[in-house]
Amino acid sequence: MVVTLNSSQVQQNFGQAMDRALLADDVVIERYGIPRVTMMGYPRYRRLVEAEQELLRVRLQQAAAAASARAAHLSDAEVDELIERARTEQAAFDITQTRTWALRGTLEVAEPEPEYIVGRDEQGRPITNYAEHVDDVLY
Repeated sequence: MVVTLNSSQVQQNFGQAMDRALLADDVVIERYGIPRVTMMGYPRYRRLVEAEQELLRVRLQQAAAAASARAAHLSDAEVDELIERARTEQAAFDITQTRTWALRGTLEVAEPEPEYIVGRDEQGRPITNYAEHVDDVLY
């Protein structure tokens, strides 16, 4: 079961919040009405970390297998050519020529989506983390 508490409640009753997390409840801690942190028992945390690591391991193995399958038909000369092309493209990359660079500082969101709000400024205006997710938001 998920229990939602605001940060003030947790500060005042940390022991009770921790007890709830230990009794198999997931405790979601909100700040300014936005979910920010989850408290859970350590065994559940370990299981989640292990599951995440296993998922990442499987995805990496799948990606490696797919890359190997695509590269299996390439000759050594073709592989060398691809490596050199990638090096040249990387060396020529100029961040100032990207669309993201052109839009920097110009993005104003009138009504930001809740998942991107990370706090409020002194006037109560939302502070967002759109910059960290600019590719997801713009493209």
